[in-house]
Amino acid sequence: MFPGDERVARIMDCGARFAGRRKADGGYAYYDLLQNRSFDIAGPNPTANERAQIYSQYGRFLELQRREAALAEVQQLAAEQPRVTEQPSVTELPMPINLRRPTTPPSKLEPCAIKGSLSCTWTKLTSTVRNAFASKRVASTNPR
Repeated sequence: MFPGDERVARIMDCGARFAGRRKADGGYAYYDLLQNRSFDIAGPNPTANERAQIYSQYGRFLELQRREAALAEVQQLAAEQPRVTEQPSVTELPMPINLRRPTTPPSKLEPCAIKGSLSCTWTKLTSTVRNAFASKRVASTNPR
């Protein structure tokens, strides 16, 4: 037949001229690399109508890929967010806490747990003001 290099060159030329490949049962098949699938065509090259059909199938293929990517992204976001547990029934709810009046009176001997908080500074301020007024009263009642 043909020597090695010439044979390869003819095969490459044939592949460039004819897009379709002959099927064993007759007819031709066109393999689309972008979609990774084959299409049945009438001759060795697809006609204009067959190309239009292949391109429309490629558009559907891309749309399906976009939808799958969007669905995967939504599922990933849903998996990352913490799930909301069911609300407890009315009988399981704790009793409301009175926020205006503490349940136990604050101890005067205990230092403030959180330094710089409003309750600590308010306690210090009121005790300082009381001491200042008390010392003025004592000074006015004891004339020297």
